[in-house]
Formats: sequence, structure tokens, C-alpha cells
Amino acid sequence: MARITVRRRLRPLRFAFLVRPGDMHELRLAFQLCTVLWGGKYNLIIPAYERAPTSFNTRKSGREIVAGYIDNFQPDFVVVEKVEPERFGIRADRVRRIREMLQDEAFGDVGVSVGGFYQRAYDKTFAFVLRHKASLVNVRARGELRRFAACVFGEFPQGPHGGLERDFETLGGVRVEFTPALLDPEKDNLSPLQIGSKGLTLIAPWRRRAALLLDPQSFDDLVDCWNLRALGWRLFPVPLTFVGQLALPIAKFLAPEAAKFGAVILKGRSLAIDAFERAAAVIPVSPRNTQTEMPRAWAPEVRQADQADRPSVRAAEDDIEATVEKGAFSFKTLAPNFEPFTPNLRRASWANVIELNSHDTPSLARIFPRPIEDVGEVVSRWRGMEMVHLSSEGLTIFDSADGQTHEWVVPTGVKVFRAWAKPRFEVSVSGAGRLTNRLLEILGGPERTRTATHPDIIKLFDEITRTASRSIRGDVLHGRLKKVHGNHDVPTKNVLTQWLERGALAVGLQISCDECGQENWYALEDLRNRLRCGRCLEHYPFPGLSPFRKTNWAYRPLGPFSVEGHAHGAFTVAAAIRVLERFASDRITWVPSIDLRSADVHLEADFALFWERKFRRSHPPVVVFGECKTFGAFQDKDVKKMRALGQYFPGAVLVFASMSSTLTADEIDTLARLARWGRQKWRTPVLVLTQRELASSSGPPHCWENGSSAEKAIADSFRGRASLRMLCDASQQIHLAMQKSSDWPHYDSW
Repeated sequence: MARITVRRRLRPLRFAFLVRPGDMHELRLAFQLCTVLWGGKYNLIIPAYERAPTSFNTRKSGREIVAGYIDNFQPDFVVVEKVEPERFGIRADRVRRIREMLQDEAFGDVGVSVGGFYQRAYDKTFAFVLRHKASLVNVRARGELRRFAACVFGEFPQGPHGGLERDFETLGGVRVEFTPALLDPEKDNLSPLQIGSKGLTLIAPWRRRAALLLDPQSFDDLVDCWNLRALGWRLFPVPLTFVGQLALPIAKFLAPEAAKFGAVILKGRSLAIDAFERAAAVIPVSPRNTQTEMPRAWAPEVRQADQADRPSVRAAEDDIEATVEKGAFSFKTLAPNFEPFTPNLRRASWANVIELNSHDTPSLARIFPRPIEDVGEVVSRWRGMEMVHLSSEGLTIFDSADGQTHEWVVPTGVKVFRAWAKPRFEVSVSGAGRLTNRLLEILGGPERTRTATHPDIIKLFDEITRTASRSIRGDVLHGRLKKVHGNHDVPTKNVLTQWLERGALAVGLQISCDECGQENWYALEDLRNRLRCGRCLEHYPFPGLSPFRKTNWAYRPLGPFSVEGHAHGAFTVAAAIRVLERFASDRITWVPSIDLRSADVHLEADFALFWERKFRRSHPPVVVFGECKTFGAFQDKDVKKMRALGQYFPGAVLVFASMSSTLTADEIDTLARLARWGRQKWRTPVLVLTQRELASSSGPPHCWENGSSAEKAIADSFRGRASLRMLCDASQQIHLAMQKSSDWPHYDSW
């Protein structure tokens, strides 16, 4: 019985506060609300720019900047006060109002209060204090520093949530007046904002330390201070007037990274450069890296380089096994250990990020690309489908009850592609696609196809389909498999055993007919004292007196392995999918041989898949379409078909995969024209795969290491970095004799 591994990751809800630029009152309300929300420190504040501020130094419009923030942070809900969210294309069902949340002890229908955490901590007060060895401080500031203190330490709101301040003090919190020394991150102090995120783990590829010199009365500087911390930066925020007093603590804070990367000192956007440089010069640390521009979290093309990608937050994580029955499975979600049971299926209190994996269900979708508006309809069986959403993390469930059970249908690649293509196209799988799907199911998925998709084995299966008995003697098959495995017995026997267990082959006997002399194959259960010849239709006796002279153990391919014409190209499709899965990725969603139809358009591909780079899941998956040939040649009609896909899906990668060892001159010329077209403005990268890549045990780029000096140099260029665009460019150099494209962004997100 098939099983699916369900990885559950519990996290707080992500809120983005869309506030009017320069509105200090809205900004303070956002600080207050985040103070009393579980995980509030990791929420984002986005100014609702209509025009880009000059300090951003960009030609983008204000709305493009807002859209960039939203795309990066991908909030579960957007919180506004006076901003009209529809002007920025935000769905109404994802919008909440600041005042409504502040005036309701339960925040309306979203989020979790820190009150439950306070209560749990109070129940274990002594253990809490001993474990953290920290002072709980409720920092108060007056005058011009009040909003700055709220940004750094948090501030309790009045009204229904006012009792949380008393709870904090009951826990041991002490009210203190602001002093510059409290800004030192190395001090053992826990503020209300910090304790509300205690126990959460930040999953980020970097945790840069930086000192941020700012104007405590500047709206822009306060927003940047908040957002950098939310994006995983370890900040020492310092008002310009306090730099002299805090120069030594700042230097000590920056010292661990100074020798490696240079101490990062950031300029608040409101500061004049000369004032910033004079203040930075006071800090006794070197080498230093003074930055006059803020990391651009709103710019997708540079935010990775600026270390401004959104990190993931985790409260708990585990893997559980679910059994698949009749195409469905069920599992329970995680819940915070401090929140009481609230059985409200319509309430979103926290989130569970769900990742699926299985060795028994090869067609299981592992990537869910955006946009799929109603992803709940793809996975949820009957209840709560409106509480399932999609982000760059994957499938996300909004929950409000401890241990809530969810029943899902198995999401396959076909279902995901259909949901993704709606409403533009209807997606169907061709007969050849169903054959490929069955082949991959029998073998156990793309990663287990290398032997079956070796060119010699593909030819062998084709030879068998053209024999009278449609079978092959056991010693012959064993010898051919052994040759593919470098004359090693163990992997040969393992593969043969796997094929027999999975139903790719059936064992039987080859027996020559006494009447016509033709070979016949009989399954073991079909053996009788008298046998019927499948060629002359006469009956003859089983050769029991001399069985070893007239009989041979033999194997017959079954299912797609027995189909003429190299299984209608299924072997090459499977090999191409395997190569793409192994290249810098740990999960893909694939579908073989699809047709996409609309009222006036018909597109088709031998396979399609969504590809995601390992450890770069904050970036959208790449859509890939493939055209495959077993040993035939690519024609102009094949190129036109793929170009049409590139025009309808800009940015898609077009793969041409062939089991031939080399391409003909006509093929090179035809494919090179398409590749040059695809290079324009990085429109549609073209990837070429031949027998060299498809039959290799390691795949590209390692399969090029034993080639010419130029090919070895290309393989070496992949060390420490790899992207799908880079692979496309390399394949064009090797197979199409094209020059390296100097203006492609090879080392970007994909």
C-alpha cells in the first residue's frame, strides 16, 4: 500500500501592514498590534507608495515597489487602516483592518495573542527565568523617541489588549525608562516584542549583523529598521545622536563578522551622507563596509544579492507517514502548545506549511506553482478547502484547532498543471503520455529509470518486440544488463529483481514448436503437458524428456516495455525528466505528453514540468516544456511547436532531448536559430540534451568533465553555483557550437 510522507511546519501567520507613507500614527498602531501578536516581530510594514521615493533610486513606480514587497514577503493577510488595498490588487478576503483587530481581544478571525504564551510562561516562571537568564523589560520613552522605542522594543496597546501589559509584568517584566544602553543586542534583556517571538526559529541562508544609523523621527528609517529585522538581519539600531555613546558596544557587536565580510554599517535613508560618514567614522571597527543604500527587498532582480529575501519562520516541524487509500490520505496538523482549543473551522489562527514526498507514488506533485487561486480544490477532499492556500513555501493550511484532521486527495502533476493553466487552457494527457506515466510508475519514479533508459537497453526492448516470441533468453538479458553496469553482477541482479517485482518483466520458458520449429514463450502458470504453438496453432507435447535441450528460461517485457517504437518515446521522456530532477533540484512536478487547448489555440509537448532550485524556494518555480526523440531527428515542425509554447509562456525553458549521440548539421542549424531567438532579453532559454547527458549516471555538468578542454572548463564553471539558465547556455555551447552568452543572468535565482 502506498504511503506519503507529510512534512508539517507550524508557523505564526504572516501579516503585512500597508500604511500611508509618512503616517506616524498608523505606523505606531502597527507596532502595537505586532507587540501582542504571536510572531509579530517577523511581520512586514509596507508604505503604500503611489510614487517611488527618490531615496529608492529606481525607475519603478510606487505600486511596483509595493508589489515587490508583497511578492517577496507573501503575507497571509494584509492589514490596513486608511489605505485602499484594492488599488494595489490585493484580494478582499485577505484584508483586515488595524483598528478592528486592536478592538477585538481575538483579533477578529485571524492571529494568535501572546496572552497564551504569557500564561504558559507564568506557569513555569522559575524554569523560564533560569533558562533565559534575562531581564524582562517594558521600555518606555518620551517625546521624539517614543515611536523609535515602540519599533525596537514593542509597545502595548490600550483597550481590549491592555491587560497583556499587566500579564507581562506579572511574568516578571519591569517598566524602565529608555536609555541608549538598552539598544545593545548583546544585553540579556527581553522586551515585549522579543518575548512574543520566543521559541521561533528563523530559517535564513544568512543572518548578517549590521549597525543601522538612523533618525528616530523619520518614518522611512523606522520602517526600514523594522523590515530589516523581520527579514532576518541582526540589527543594532542607533539614533545618530547616540553613536558616540555606543561606539564601543557597536564595534563589539560587529566584530564577529568584521574580519570575514567587513563590518556593515547602514545609512538610514533620511540621513545626509556627510553626517552619516562622520558618525560611522567614530565606530572603532575595521575593516568596515559602509552602505548608503538599503537592501532592496522590493526588487526581485537584486533582493537575493542584497540578502533581503524573506526567511522562513518555524515554531515546530516533523514528518509523519500517511497511508494512501483509494487515492486519498489523511493527516493531522500541528498547533502551538500554549493556545487553548478553539474549534472554529473558519478561523485562521496559525499556519501549517505542508510538504509531500513519496517513494511509492511517482506522479505525486511536489511543487505547486503560483498562481493557482483555488489550490484547495486540487488537494482537499471535502472540508476546509478554502483554508488551504499557496505561497512560495508550498501548501499552507490556516488552522485554529489542535490536532485538526485534514483529508486530501493525492495531488498529481496532471491535476496541478490543469489548475495552473486554467482558465487559459484545458490540459489533457495523450495516449503516449499515459504510457510514459505507467512506465514511470512501474519503475518507481524518474530517479530509478537510468538502466531502463540506457540506449542499449532501449534498443534491446525494441528488438524483443520484433521477435516471434516477444521474449528474450535469461542469459542474453543478463549479459546485456551486465554490460551496461560495467560487468558488475550485483547492480545487474538488483535491477533485474526490481523489474520482476514491479511487473516490468515476466519470467517464463522459451520452447520450440515440434511442428513448425518457431520459438514460443509461455508464462510459468501456462505450462501444460501439451502446449499450443502461437505461430502454427498446432499442439505439441512439453519436452519433458530433454528439457534442457529444447527449453530456456526467458523473460517477456510487459506493459509499456512491450510497446513497439521504443514505447512511443516514453524512455527518452523518462530520461529527460530524470536529468532535470537531478540537476540542482530536489523536487519537481512533472506530467508526460500534454495537450493544451483553448478556443483557438492548440499546443503540445512531450513532457512538461515545474522545476525548483534546491534551497531557493523563495523564488517561483520554472516551467519547462520538452520535445523528445529516441533516435530520430528534430524537424522544423518540432521547433515551430516549441517556439509557440515559448511565445505563450514567456520565460519557460524549452528542452530538446535526443537519445542520439550527436546532432546532425541540419538539427544544429535549426535548434541554434531557436536558441538565438530565446536569448533575446532572456525570453525563452533552450536546453539541448543528447545521449551524453541522458545516459550518464551523474548527468550534467559532470558528464562533460572527461570531454575536450573547453567542455571541461564549462563543467568547472558550475562549481559552487548552478542555475537552469546556466545549464541552457552550456548546452548551447557544447551541442550547437554557440558562443557563451555574456548578458544572461546565469547566477540568478534559477
